[in-house]
Amino acid sequence: MVVSLDRSTGGGARRPAPDFVGRFVDAAATLYRRRHRELFAYWSDRRPDPDRLPARRDIDPGAIPHLLGSIWMTDVVREDGEVRFRERLVGTGMVRLYGFETTGRWFEEIYEGRHLARQLATYRGIVAAGRPHLSRLGVQQPDREFLVYDRLILPLASDGHTPDILLGIHAYRPDSGEEPETWPEPDIAYDCARDAPFKVRAAGT
Repeated sequence: MVVSLDRSTGGGARRPAPDFVGRFVDAAATLYRRRHRELFAYWSDRRPDPDRLPARRDIDPGAIPHLLGSIWMTDVVREDGEVRFRERLVGTGMVRLYGFETTGRWFEEIYEGRHLARQLATYRGIVAAGRPHLSRLGVQQPDREFLVYDRLILPLASDGHTPDILLGIHAYRPDSGEEPETWPEPDIAYDCARDAPFKVRAAGT
């Protein structure tokens, strides 16, 4: 079963598309996960000025080594009037958790069905807005406990304005000092056995 919660994007604005999941955020203080606040603060510090986004060249992995296992980067590819997405880099912790590698794959090779539609709508909304984005997702995998994780996505732009890479981080189980009882319910929850959201898993690749 897939459960979707209708939430605003913040500031009184509604979702930019029906399948858009999550909300935009503009300050580290609004984030309830510690590693999200750390990466957001680093991303903000790397902005050339308040009106420009940082570029990939501004991000030094050596400055955030403790976050690398949960970090990923997605290329934003504009072709034939469409915006497509290809996984540029996926942290080792995420590969271990999900059991498959997606680096170098297009979204259409990874996801399918309604999950693909939601991923495309959400990522395209982030690219159009050029703003940080937060969502909370739940996944039930076969023979595993129900997993809820928080996803922060931060846009990068070579020209400072047009996002060409999305920098993201997943936060799974609570870190020391965090208070999960105060966290919201998931925006979306998937049962992988029933909904089959991942094409790569279904194909066994």
